[in-house]
Amino acid sequence: MSARSVEVRHSSGGTRIDSVAIEEPLEIRIHHGPASQRERFVFSTTMRTPGHDIELALGLLLAEGVLDWDSELPTTRQTSDNERSVDLPPGHPFDPARHRRTGYTSSACGVCGLTSITHLLERALPEPAADVIVADELLMQLPQWMRPQQKLFELTGGVHAVGRFSQGGELQDVQEDVGRHNAFDKLVGSALQTRSGPLTRSIVVLSGRASFELVQKAAAAGVPVLMAVGAPSSLAVELAEKVGITLIGFARPTEFNIYTHAGRVSP
Repeated sequence: MSARSVEVRHSSGGTRIDSVAIEEPLEIRIHHGPASQRERFVFSTTMRTPGHDIELALGLLLAEGVLDWDSELPTTRQTSDNERSVDLPPGHPFDPARHRRTGYTSSACGVCGLTSITHLLERALPEPAADVIVADELLMQLPQWMRPQQKLFELTGGVHAVGRFSQGGELQDVQEDVGRHNAFDKLVGSALQTRSGPLTRSIVVLSGRASFELVQKAAAAGVPVLMAVGAPSSLAVELAEKVGITLIGFARPTEFNIYTHAGRVSP
């Protein structure tokens, strides 16, 4: 269940029933180490919309460098409604000190609380395909093509969406969540789970703005083209330039802005 019915009083008078998106904590615990000496580490507590929790956990671990696209998939267990345990294979490298957080991850921030974000820029990331060329007229249509699949937004008006398209404009997946970064993690985790990544030939569309953490997640996934309905931040632009992502903002049915690597967009 991703929405809850509540009674509201309208400004014009009277009451009615409205639907609101559910926001609840999810604690992700990692079990790691040799088979004879397993250890437990609380990796993250994030505020999310319940549903696709396995994908959320896998996508977050890939974004943070715990997993990569060639990793053996860990076993995941739901130990309670709001807790997910991830069992890394014995011998899988994991350094708890590198991933220690000072607080919980809110639904508005992906890397908040990390002791340092410098390691995000030092990893070996998938190389976005340089030969992906997309017509500008096609790009203008993608947010509209994604909208009918935003079922939870249609019901509540209170969630973000992230969609993955092929180079030819085929919609391959859409994920929704109260947190932008959670929706992105669910999208990437789904591709990791089905072994349909890295996303080096995909176009990813964001229903909101493009922040640094979303560009970072796109880089970890190998995304060549990242398009947002809203604005990018300065750090998002800097990172996209550095890692070779074509970053597009203010996407509208008749126009958009290209901030980095414009060669992938064909007029």
